[in-house]
Amino acid sequence: MAIFRSKINPFLLRFINSPLFREMIDEVNTVTINQITQENLRSTVFPLPPLNEQSRIIAKIDELMARCDALEKLRTERDAQRLAVHTTVVRQL
Repeated sequence: MAIFRSKINPFLLRFINSPLFREMIDEVNTVTINQITQENLRSTVFPLPPLNEQSRIIAKIDELMARCDALEKLRTERDAQRLAVHTTVVRQL
């Protein structure tokens, strides 16, 4: 077992949480346990763009996630309104 301590830059953090990285992890699973060795990590190809491009990518991800959060909030409000209308109609019946 190893602990990775570093000032993780936001791009690296997004990569580690990405479906691509998860897929790479799935490829190194053993029969008995999910195992990622230090050698697996050393041999992992990490798509590292220039720092200014990393910043643009992170800004875009943050922008899109904010939009997703706003849409989720609107969906939740819409569902609450539907439930209120449905409840009122049922009570009137």
